[in-house]
Amino acid sequence: MNFSRFCTICALFIGTTVILPIRATAQQEPAIDPRLQKMSPEMINRLAGAETVEDFTAAVSKSFRAVAGRDGTLSKEDVADRNAAEDARRRSEIIGKLLDNDLSGDGLLTRDEVVRAVAMRRGAREGDTAAVQKAEEKAVRRIMHADGDGDGTISFAEMLVEAGNSVDMRMEGRETARADALMEFDSNTDGIVTLQEVRAGAPKIFAMVDLDGDALLSETERAAFQRQAQQIRARQFEEAAMSGCDFIRPTPEQQIAVLAVGRGLDIPRVSLAGLAETTWSAALTIEAGTKPLWLLVSADDPMLWRLEGATDRVARLVVVPGQRDDLPAAGVIGLAPEKIEFVSSSKCQLQAVLGENRQRMPETLTRLLGRAPDSAVSVGTFLAASLPTGELVKKQPPTLETANNIPLDSWQKAQGFGTARIIEVDPTQVTATSAVEAYDVLPQESGIVQLVKEGRIVARPLKSFVAPDNTPLQMATQYRGYLFEIVKPIPHFPAGLTGSHAVTFVLAKGVPMPAGDPGLSCILDGATGKPLNRSPICRRD
Repeated sequence: MNFSRFCTICALFIGTTVILPIRATAQQEPAIDPRLQKMSPEMINRLAGAETVEDFTAAVSKSFRAVAGRDGTLSKEDVADRNAAEDARRRSEIIGKLLDNDLSGDGLLTRDEVVRAVAMRRGAREGDTAAVQKAEEKAVRRIMHADGDGDGTISFAEMLVEAGNSVDMRMEGRETARADALMEFDSNTDGIVTLQEVRAGAPKIFAMVDLDGDALLSETERAAFQRQAQQIRARQFEEAAMSGCDFIRPTPEQQIAVLAVGRGLDIPRVSLAGLAETTWSAALTIEAGTKPLWLLVSADDPMLWRLEGATDRVARLVVVPGQRDDLPAAGVIGLAPEKIEFVSSSKCQLQAVLGENRQRMPETLTRLLGRAPDSAVSVGTFLAASLPTGELVKKQPPTLETANNIPLDSWQKAQGFGTARIIEVDPTQVTATSAVEAYDVLPQESGIVQLVKEGRIVARPLKSFVAPDNTPLQMATQYRGYLFEIVKPIPHFPAGLTGSHAVTFVLAKGVPMPAGDPGLSCILDGATGKPLNRSPICRRD
């Protein structure tokens, strides 16, 4: 199982809040045979797929013959060698892909080389130029993520580190996983498995779920085991996903608070994930108290955490970065850098674990931290939190601003959403996982409001636009009450104009097409009324 994919699959509790006093009793699970709990995922899957003892014995015997050594046995050394060989192959593949960008052949990758190599590989492509440009920018960012010291060059040593990080979590279903599982048949514990041991041990394993001993799984037995198998897989997933959570654990005298979120509601003036992505922010107010605090915060999206209040209480802040396109990004302001610890979100899959079953959050965190946290909170979106109690502020305060003589509250109502608060940030005071860049154009609706205020775009009622052929414009989503005419050049489109954030732009005559990605927004030629990009809302009825 490739756990690095689960962060994008398991979006955490959007629109819900779960505040769990850890002392509350977690939901009890039915008792599971301890022997089954110790089995590998591969063996659990084999057992779940068998109907008779003969089926199971034949399946594991076939697997054994496929991985056994020349002498017909399988040893711990054989398994270790297979794991090492497969990891070496994967490292080689990763390094090879990085070296595909080494145009000079000197074993070093500069950013300029990477940009040219990516553009050359993608070549001339049909479709939206802005979308192609964004795809290339993301490809460059993925590659340059290997630049560990941030000097703009990827050395071979950094390639080795990047490759090593990528093979830390083994994937189920590989040959090495099957070999690991077969060592469970080492009945005499001599470190060597024979085919005879496999054939003798398979019926004993099958008997764990064949409760009536008839060598056949009845519907009742199969259903009972499927429920157990689901629980076992969940536990094994948690253990594997948290195996890379390598950070300094809390000490006995420290008070523990955990906050797991989707994202904040504020937008800072700086980006932690590039100007083409949205960075969010939220305030964490540290309450006064005598006990030192150990805090763990994690997010789905790139987040700038702003610490305020009695920050001297914070002994440790562990941050699991949010990520987009497999690139982690997080930052902290208001706390000394030596108190901050960023962990790898590709190795420490805390968000995925909590997202799988939030009712298990107390038990999961207790296993992870060695003892129960004093408070644990999970929430989809929020404005601010007070720690360690975990009290939340979840809504934006109302704004009285206006944009181009259109009251923002009317515009927001027409759009179906609201603009975020903009947080002024000194980039030099941010401790982050990546480069901190100042937004020239803010993301999403905040960027639209910015450009309106600067006079670069003009907001007009949607019905006011009539194409040169006198055909009124009818957009596919009628609740978008305004369109935005670009009357002066803008650096690029605001980031994040996807989903419900998409709007309609009209490009005035003589104004160049902005750079960047318009997302799902519709761009119309002001001279012809024709769409200039492909968008599901770019439609005239």
